[in-house]
Amino acid sequence: MLTAQTVNSTDFFKTHYKTQKINMFLLGPVFFIVLTVATSSPIPESRIGLTPAVEPFAGVEYLLPTNVVPQKYVLRLKPNLSGDFAFSGEMTMTVQVTTATNTITFHTNDMNVASVTVTNIDTDSVVQVTNQVYLETYDFYTLTLESVAAVGNYEIYVAYTGYHKDDMRGFYRSSYVNSNNEKVWLASTHFEPVRARRAFPCFDEPALKARFQISIAVPEGLHAIANMPRNTSAIDDGEEGLDWYHFEETPMPMSTYLVAFVVSDFEKTSEDSVSIWHRPGLQSQALYSASISPKIIDKLEEFTGVSYHLPKMDEVAVPDFSAGAMENWGLVTYRERALLFEEGVSTSSYKQSIATVIAHEFGHQWFGDLVGPRWWSYLWLNEGFATYFEFFATALVETTWRLEEQFVVREVHSAFSADASEWSHPMTYDVYSPTEIGDIFDSISYAKAEADDLFKALEEQYKEDFPNSDLSNEDLQDVFESWTLQMGYPVITVTRDYALGTVNVNQERFLLTESSSSTDDHDYKWWVPLTFTTKTEKDFTDTTTKEWLKRTEDNKQLTTLTPLTSDWVIFNIQQTGFYRVNYDTTNWKLLISQLNSDQYEVIPPVNRAQLLDDAFNLARAGLLDYSTLFSLTDYLARETDYIPWYAAFNGFSFLNTRLNKASDSEYSVFKNYVLSLLEKAYTTLGFEEKTTDGHVDRLNRNLILTWACRLGHADCIQKATQHFNAFVSDQNANKIAPDLQSVVYCNGLGNSDGAGFDVLWEKAQSTEVSTEQVLILGILGCTAHEDSVHKYINQSYSEETPIRQQDISLVLSSVTSYGNVDFLTSYIQKHYQDISPSQVRSLISSAANLLRSEDQYSKLEDFVQSNKVYLEVTDEQATSLLGSYHSNKAWATTTGSTILTQVKQQIYRLPTTISPVNYVIRLTPHLEEDLFNFDGEVTITINVVEYTNQIVLHASDMVVDTAATQVTNSGGTVQTISSHETNELRETYTITLVGSLVVGQQYNVYIKFLGNLRDDMYGFYRSYYTVGGVKSTQFEPTYARRAFPCFDEPALKATFQINIGRPSTYTSVSNMKIESTDTSDPNLVWDIYKTTPVMSTYLLAFLVSDFEKTENDAQDTSVWHRADAASQASYSIGVSRPLIDAMVAFTGVTFELEKMDQAAIPDFSAGAMENWGLVTYRYSPILVIRTFSDRLK
Repeated sequence: MLTAQTVNSTDFFKTHYKTQKINMFLLGPVFFIVLTVATSSPIPESRIGLTPAVEPFAGVEYLLPTNVVPQKYVLRLKPNLSGDFAFSGEMTMTVQVTTATNTITFHTNDMNVASVTVTNIDTDSVVQVTNQVYLETYDFYTLTLESVAAVGNYEIYVAYTGYHKDDMRGFYRSSYVNSNNEKVWLASTHFEPVRARRAFPCFDEPALKARFQISIAVPEGLHAIANMPRNTSAIDDGEEGLDWYHFEETPMPMSTYLVAFVVSDFEKTSEDSVSIWHRPGLQSQALYSASISPKIIDKLEEFTGVSYHLPKMDEVAVPDFSAGAMENWGLVTYRERALLFEEGVSTSSYKQSIATVIAHEFGHQWFGDLVGPRWWSYLWLNEGFATYFEFFATALVETTWRLEEQFVVREVHSAFSADASEWSHPMTYDVYSPTEIGDIFDSISYAKAEADDLFKALEEQYKEDFPNSDLSNEDLQDVFESWTLQMGYPVITVTRDYALGTVNVNQERFLLTESSSSTDDHDYKWWVPLTFTTKTEKDFTDTTTKEWLKRTEDNKQLTTLTPLTSDWVIFNIQQTGFYRVNYDTTNWKLLISQLNSDQYEVIPPVNRAQLLDDAFNLARAGLLDYSTLFSLTDYLARETDYIPWYAAFNGFSFLNTRLNKASDSEYSVFKNYVLSLLEKAYTTLGFEEKTTDGHVDRLNRNLILTWACRLGHADCIQKATQHFNAFVSDQNANKIAPDLQSVVYCNGLGNSDGAGFDVLWEKAQSTEVSTEQVLILGILGCTAHEDSVHKYINQSYSEETPIRQQDISLVLSSVTSYGNVDFLTSYIQKHYQDISPSQVRSLISSAANLLRSEDQYSKLEDFVQSNKVYLEVTDEQATSLLGSYHSNKAWATTTGSTILTQVKQQIYRLPTTISPVNYVIRLTPHLEEDLFNFDGEVTITINVVEYTNQIVLHASDMVVDTAATQVTNSGGTVQTISSHETNELRETYTITLVGSLVVGQQYNVYIKFLGNLRDDMYGFYRSYYTVGGVKSTQFEPTYARRAFPCFDEPALKATFQINIGRPSTYTSVSNMKIESTDTSDPNLVWDIYKTTPVMSTYLLAFLVSDFEKTENDAQDTSVWHRADAASQASYSIGVSRPLIDAMVAFTGVTFELEKMDQAAIPDFSAGAMENWGLVTYRYSPILVIRTFSDRLK
């Protein structure tokens, strides 16, 4: 039931299935499947979590006695789709008494038994029933016999009345509105796990299988279908006004929960032996399912080597259905949106969902229906395999969908999330009551997939595939049990000794959060199949286990892995093992360096996704520093592939939900960071669809656009709003492409009035396409119109709502996911008396989790305190309703603040792997008015502090001649460069080398560039006065990077040697004195300056102008100024040197430079700037006109 290199689908599954069956059946695809998030036996709409079943019969009070077992059921039903919806039934059960008894117990629920007869088949005699008792707690109906029934065969006849309820359980009623606007009733079934007992008396446990022969009487205009075909040779009972459908007997025993029948006026669309049943008029929506279903059956038959056992396959789209789908043998039932697809209306995501849900349910026809577990404790045997085949079978039919890779990010990563808490449960888990059985249908059972029979088969298969294995039978048993009888999974920590070339691994249970009050003292250890490769090998296709980390081993030094010091290692190839991996800091840096290069794709998409998912969750668990995580996510700025981005957004989603509780300015830091990362993907995919798009391209575009618009990407929001406004004005002429609808509708609603909401609300009610309806219901909460939000919330509480019961949850989910918390609060304040106290409490809790400010909190708190009586809460409970606000704010101000600090550093700070030693800078400003730029060259001597193969510098508003860039070591050997990258947001220029730089050694980095002489008074800029021009600098705080590539942070100090080429009619000035002048160039005079002391980049300065200077007698202090301002400089010259002397006397520290120049700049953004040895000013602070001298002094 359902609740890199790109690897070819077939090859991928061969890799998992054939070359490593121990991984597939013990630790991979039964665990990589089985250990992942499958979709349960009905596929649940949401996948939840629950705990080992040692023996399935410990909770004996809920289990039937074992002295009577069913052999065959003969069922006659008369549905009633009017009035009180009470149906009548007759059940004849053939049973075998295995131990003499005077009681017979079977299940019933919500039915009235009219009469019971027990017959001894062997003696053809009636056995008198002296008493009948119904135990509601256990759903037991017990017959007490007059005499002891001997071992033998008996027949139990029960006449009864049941009810077609509307709760989507048992034999229930559903409806739709036809083209004449008339309500049409139908009846369908949903029995898993324990609801067959609501349709007929039975032995309602999965191990108690029997054959079924079913007959159903329907009124004119309706028809019936069941697990088996209609028996056309059966004699009609001829009852007036009723048409009896007699169905063939099932060819083999089956569990009660797999029985199904549907009574309706549906039409069918057929291909081969498969029929899609649907409401009349929806044939076009059934075409895709009808075409793919036979192909999936063929692939499953090929794979298993076992033919499909029934003569037909019916699939029914039921309007009201609680699960996603249900694998009834030969009659699979679905929600409409899980089966019906309308080309040009339904999205690619729904198309994929339909195909995989069909494959999941068809997988059950073998795994679960043909063979299955004896009890619900082993549900994972059903769901784990079905989830694997959900992807495997579809991948063999839809070969371009990359489902083998999607399996990892959708299923494995989901299972990781579900199984990472202390409240998880093992795959094998004791359950007995109906409630417990229902709870076990979760992500772990579906995806983390005792049965002695199963283990025996696996053992035999393993020995056949690996005859030389050193694993004993006892080891195999322990491997198996370490995964099925323990909850959770390990994180493998890889620690390398780079000097010795050794690698150690250790394991511990991975938990996102650990409770200080936990009483669980179990020593969690697993048998872990280790796979790995290195930078040198780059073998991501061989997933054979290289070494086992045994359950008895806390840690282990690997014998088959001795990587080079400069090599990265990566574990869990293609993520075939169910474990996370953490590395030592150096190995993380090596991996990050690889990903932040043009050769990032040597690590295939699945393992790039693995690194992201592991890093996000390791950081969240406190096992990895967020600085490492964000160094890793930096690489996403070059990523365009769907698989890694899917994993990345799963990680960012948690942070986004938490960090949006911070202030707007702080939250914007996070948003801008993620937006900078997805810009390339956004640009590459584009907003509009392309004719060349494949299935995965469409999925990827929807994912990227959803996040781009959500985080405030201006172009995305503008285009979405334009499309939406055009759509609202004329829906027929301006249809939205299906895969753009969620983005366009949501962002359009967020930027429009109530008219847009009304258009979509009407469309949701009028459409005949369920996938379209559900999509709209899921985004209506995006509206920015308060009254529309209130109207929408009301629909979730109204008895007259057109929204189906199974879709009601979409309303509040949409409002809380996209909506304005102020609208939710105002709804509570205005409408609380229209709904029940429990519903109001639920809304308050939802709103509290969305609150961002104290003002919002105060409004909600005032409401709660004023209405405690209506809410039926105590003071303590009232406080608890709002508790999530306080916990969210506490997280935002502690953990959140730390994370945002790391984000800021990641955006704006340089890596600490390299430090500058010396700069040699050559600049030639072009003073012609039509150029306004300058040529530059810089040679930076750097010191390598930590291992890296990247040199990251600041550079802004310049063009680097990458062909000229060169890196040499101290011996002059040129280092090979693999890539160059400029990041405008971060203002960086990154050089990535093929090899790594050696820690402790120095290198020279030569860069040639062209900069711009702007007029904005920052960097190396241009200024004017009446008769002349000036080229000056203003570098504080972060504008040196506009003059030359550099390490533009104040702590990254170095020495500077400046060289400026100028026309002979100009002069230049810098921090130091000119050491020499070179006039050999006929066009330029080169001023060569002395090397500065160690200093920060922001204190560097130079000036090229036709200024004159006024200096003191010692010629060590001067003011540079326009030629006509000499008299205005006299006061400044007079006080400058005495001020320096006073500072020396006060501090006791000698002025380190040989001179002090000052310059009066016509255009200057600050009042003055303290460049070392060359202070720059606006005119007024440095030039004094005598008339105003006293005042200005």
